[in-house]
Amino acid sequence: MDKLLAGGAQGVPEDLRIRLMWLRAKLSFDNNQPETTLRQADELLALLAKGGQADEALRNNVTSTAQLLKAQALLALSRDQEGLAMLDQLRTAHRATAAAQYSYLVQAGHLTQRGDMAGAQGVLLSFVDTPAYRQSEYAPLALYEAAINLERQGLDRQLREAYEKMLERLIHDYPQSDLVFYARLKQGDLLRKLNDFVSARQVYEDLINNSGRHPDILLAQLALADSLFAQGANSVVNYESASAIFERLRDLPSAPVDLRVEAGFKWGYALAKRAQPAKAQTVFWSVVDAFPRCWPR
Repeated sequence: MDKLLAGGAQGVPEDLRIRLMWLRAKLSFDNNQPETTLRQADELLALLAKGGQADEALRNNVTSTAQLLKAQALLALSRDQEGLAMLDQLRTAHRATAAAQYSYLVQAGHLTQRGDMAGAQGVLLSFVDTPAYRQSEYAPLALYEAAINLERQGLDRQLREAYEKMLERLIHDYPQSDLVFYARLKQGDLLRKLNDFVSARQVYEDLINNSGRHPDILLAQLALADSLFAQGANSVVNYESASAIFERLRDLPSAPVDLRVEAGFKWGYALAKRAQPAKAQTVFWSVVDAFPRCWPR
């Protein structure tokens, strides 16, 4: 790519040159080279500012995404004031673009990394509450990230707010989103953190009964087993049901390896907690022997 762009990219059509320059900047950012990204984004923006024969829609799209890349590079370099100013410029000049919409998630993620959870939450909610962005493809993701933000803070009231306001809104307002399944799964996890295992079980059972073909449905089955096991001290039936699910998942060939390993460990742990150490040890060793590549050498 560098050879193709060298010497002003003589003979390369302008549309192609613009795309290649954008791709080069994107790859440098993905490879954790923000200084290079910043330089390459500036070169691209300077070229776009000159005008030319490139398609106008392409020019506008690449300008917005290049500005977003530049802002991300500045934030990665801890040049926050400049990075946030670039995000504001992007949103002003290219408000309707996907890059402008995604910039809110970029800013929120940066604030979260800095420990400013309240600031990140404010950015995410300002995005989904903006009328022009309510139907954005990124709106469900913003609500999901807002729920995760609240979950990280860990207080019961924040867990309830994540469940009731963020995830319920996602499920209600964006029923066709791919995130609905994961929002329901997260609701079950939040209920477990609130020690409401009965309600958590209902969430997981609903997912299993109504989303049985989802590629990650086994996560709901494993979480259901966790909930049953948590109630096992007061119910032999719950304990036995949990153990049966753990065993089945451990032995399920189509399940991801990491899920099978986790299920096997939890089955062994359940047996140990029920004073069956010999059987638990057998299960633990069966996991070690069945998945040797999962363990350090």
